[in-house]
Amino acid sequence: MKLLCTAICVAILFGCSTTAVDQNLSDEEKGKAALLVLMRSKDSPFEGADPKVFEQTDSKFRDGEYSWGAFVIRTDNNSYHACVELPAHTYFYDGRLAIDPSGNWIAEQPEISRSLGEHFPVGNRPDK
Repeated sequence: MKLLCTAICVAILFGCSTTAVDQNLSDEEKGKAALLVLMRSKDSPFEGADPKVFEQTDSKFRDGEYSWGAFVIRTDNNSYHACVELPAHTYFYDGRLAIDPSGNWIAEQPEISRSLGEHFPVGNRPDK
């Protein structure tokens, strides 16, 4: 019985520890889909980014990066970056892509900075 419990605990621990940190991106469409989910969410951090435009933009691959307009996914460290220009200022986004235990890709909330050089966490933008 102890052996069975130990085996189950080990299986749970190792089976649930899958993240983007220990897996390389293999499909840019999965990364793009994860970014679209975050963009369309109620708490979207992407000020001024239009998910309809992003969805219809073709990807380009260069130097280990997939890009769609303002958005870039880096395959070497499973991160994403964006630069969204608005009339008054520009937002820069740096985030991570994670893979949950069931294999779904998730775009995590990014760190955001503004062209004025200010740095602040999601939800604490001075203009909101």
